[in-house]
Amino acid sequence: MLKAILVGLVLVIGANSALADSRRDCEQENDHDLRIRACGDIIGGDGRAAWAYHSRGDAYQDKGDLDRAIADYTRAIAINPQYTDAYNNRGVAYQRKGVHDPAIADHTRAIEIDPGLAVAYLNRGYAYHRKIDHDRAIADYTRAIEINPQYADAYNSRGKAYYSKGDFDRAIADYKAAIKIEPREPLHYDDRSLAYMEKRDFDRAIADATTAIEISPQYASAYNTRGVVTGSRAITTAP
Repeated sequence: MLKAILVGLVLVIGANSALADSRRDCEQENDHDLRIRACGDIIGGDGRAAWAYHSRGDAYQDKGDLDRAIADYTRAIAINPQYTDAYNNRGVAYQRKGVHDPAIADHTRAIEIDPGLAVAYLNRGYAYHRKIDHDRAIADYTRAIEINPQYADAYNSRGKAYYSKGDFDRAIADYKAAIKIEPREPLHYDDRSLAYMEKRDFDRAIADATTAIEISPQYASAYNTRGVVTGSRAITTAP
């Protein structure tokens, strides 16, 4: 009898250990294929594990398999209709497919569930921006900043929206705010360089593009921007 109990305990411990390993592998973000397999194992044992569908959806999205990602997020939402991350990430997948209205609907639903979810405002702003609805994009980026005043991505994105509207002074102000938060992010300098160029402030434009290159020598966009600025200055100042 004692032997049978001990065997049973070993089996239980082994099963729990395997489950813990699967959960760890399903939650890690470095190996997408391992994550997909591990989440699949968990789903096979518990078809109501919404978090595992969501995690597998993230892995599919990271691999660029957007249809499978959307399917998994949809399943997670069906199990848990209050799953804000699943709505938000499904919205991102829709945007990556170029389908912006369903994306806006998903980000809006995430905001309805959690009005303090700054990333959902940011992502909905992206969708509005891509629809050339700059005013709504700016409103969403502004709300994201109100929720999280250290949200550099929101400042940068609002700067891009202002740039698209031709409001270069406000764009520069937002890029400056992003730089203050993330002084080692070359994107902010590269974007501000373009805004300075539009204002014909070529020296500052070249300085910003150069700073982006110094921070990240492999940042190809900054080399291109500096070349464009240099060419624009030559044309503008030619006799």
